[in-house]
Amino acid sequence: VVVNEPNGPDVYKGVPKELSITGDEITPERFLRVLRGDNSSGSLVINSGPNDHIFVYLIDHGSDDIVEFPNGLLYGEELVTTIKDMHANKKFAKLVFYLDTCHAGSMFANLLPNDIDVYVTTSSSPDENSHFCCYDERLKVFVGLSYSNFWIKNTDTFDLTNETLQQQFEYVRDNSYDTVIDGKHEYEHNQQYGDLSIAKLPVSHFLGNEANLLLIAIAERLLRDRYVKELESILKGREFVDNFMTEYVNSIQHLIPNIETNAILNTKRELNNRLCYRQLVDTFHQKCFNLNQYF
Repeated sequence: VVVNEPNGPDVYKGVPKELSITGDEITPERFLRVLRGDNSSGSLVINSGPNDHIFVYLIDHGSDDIVEFPNGLLYGEELVTTIKDMHANKKFAKLVFYLDTCHAGSMFANLLPNDIDVYVTTSSSPDENSHFCCYDERLKVFVGLSYSNFWIKNTDTFDLTNETLQQQFEYVRDNSYDTVIDGKHEYEHNQQYGDLSIAKLPVSHFLGNEANLLLIAIAERLLRDRYVKELESILKGREFVDNFMTEYVNSIQHLIPNIETNAILNTKRELNNRLCYRQLVDTFHQKCFNLNQYF
């Protein structure tokens, strides 16, 4: 069962089995193959050409320059390189990409060109989290993310032949900016990247005249069972990692006496060297902690 609003219908019901990729099958490599149209593995892909409009919607966990798939990590440079290759190989006339993760903007900022017929909106800026919404009292869980909730609501309720992508962005931005969670105001700043002139086009050019969310390239997968089961494990895992890293930094404090432990662990710095960052994250992921498990 997949719901995206309190007491809502099962939006997963009716999805053809052959279009459904779940669990550990959802990997960055498979996602990129779908985009490129690479069916060498025998799975369904986007079989597109130079006259096609493509709409991609991806929702998952995220961090700096990372989308955390259920099985593996997708980096911004990999994603943008794939999109560039699609453009070079005439896989689309125009491509629109909606990304809903924490730090979503970091996947495209300073990476995506504005001259390859691609328009992107993200739920958050490069250095901030995205936020849950739509708490379902019956299920005892949040069943949506703020950005996703409002763009889907806009798609469901507005005339897509008249509503432009820019109008949809502004609707989502104005409604998802301030979310109240447990009595606290949480803010996120939706971003736009790429060729912003595409935003002048009607939403229907990419989603059709009627909202049919089964046609979304990567469907929203806020599966209650997955997230309920993961939550306790993630919280325990993060507490363990936090304690471990604090002890580790304390143990090498004598090597960097002018910087406090708290500053090392909590200060955010601008990401300038993506290659070095990726090597560090991959090594940490492989040798220390499985980021898919703990984060």
